[in-house]
Amino acid sequence: MNRKKRVIILGGGYGGIKTLETLANNENIEVMLIDKNRYHYLQTESYNLVALNSSLDDIIIPLDSLVKGIDKNFCFIQDEVFKVDTHRVTCKEGEYFFDYLIIAVGVKTLLPSIFKNDHLFEVKNLSNALHLKQSFEDTIVKHLKKEKKNTNIVVIGGGSSGVEIAAEMQNYLLKSNLAQEIQISLIADAFLSELDEHSRKKALQTLQNSGIRILQKMVQKVEANSLHLEDELIEFDFGVVAIGLEVSEFIKNLGFEKEKIF
Repeated sequence: MNRKKRVIILGGGYGGIKTLETLANNENIEVMLIDKNRYHYLQTESYNLVALNSSLDDIIIPLDSLVKGIDKNFCFIQDEVFKVDTHRVTCKEGEYFFDYLIIAVGVKTLLPSIFKNDHLFEVKNLSNALHLKQSFEDTIVKHLKKEKKNTNIVVIGGGSSGVEIAAEMQNYLLKSNLAQEIQISLIADAFLSELDEHSRKKALQTLQNSGIRILQKMVQKVEANSLHLEDELIEFDFGVVAIGLEVSEFIKNLGFEKEKIF
């Protein structure tokens, strides 16, 4: 009887889960998913989490039960990979051999050193998303209790992620009648560049009509709770950075030939 081929998938994000679904019900292989986290993070729902429209249970799924639910012959290993050889991955807790390896570790938020600030968060990382949610939640409570009169929230990044998170937070403020006390500013040198000019102008006008301040400028410097723009200084209480993505350090350090590093 021929031995089943072992497939190892590194990464329990969207790519890894889609691969599991594609390989399901194949009697000739056994599949092992390895991820350092025990959960699958629904990043597309992170904006609803931050804007207090979702709970933690809504955005994370336990990987062990998820994997078993796809195929009873699949398994999940919680471990962190630090070395890949021709037919072996070496992790902190052990070594695992494979016939085929699929790397789906995803990307991370591009966060230049200028934006590394205790009051600025990104939401691709679950821990940061939770910190941002807590900051937004605390702000709402303080205003409802009349402990705070004015709050400035900044969203840095003019792509779909920045626009969506600004819109979700503003919608919550409008429903809570707090939009006059809590100002959201969306800051970027360009907005929604993937859209045609008409659609872009219409989207920005909708954001402005909702009360979001649009600043088409570059951030040149960040100091404590201040953003230095080209020609003005913006004071803020906390904010979001959503300026793009970059390849993970794990991929950068792999000793294999790569088609593209972005």
